[in-house]
Amino acid sequence: MEQKSNSGALFFDNVQAVGVHNGVARIALIRLASDGKPVPVLELLIPTTQVPQVIKALQQIR
Repeated sequence: MEQKSNSGALFFDNVQAVGVHNGVARIALIRLASDGKPVPVLELLIPTTQVPQVIKALQQIR
């Protein structure tokens, strides 16, 4: 049986909300539908201990 991977490309237009609860940063990502309304894409969950490394990596994008 072939295993499917959850990895792949993800497109989002904006960050809808950010919160921290129980040591986990939650980042709600949205895209805009053709009618201009926001559509949820993904909730990214990052352990707060890893947030500085994620920020550092994102700052490398130029």
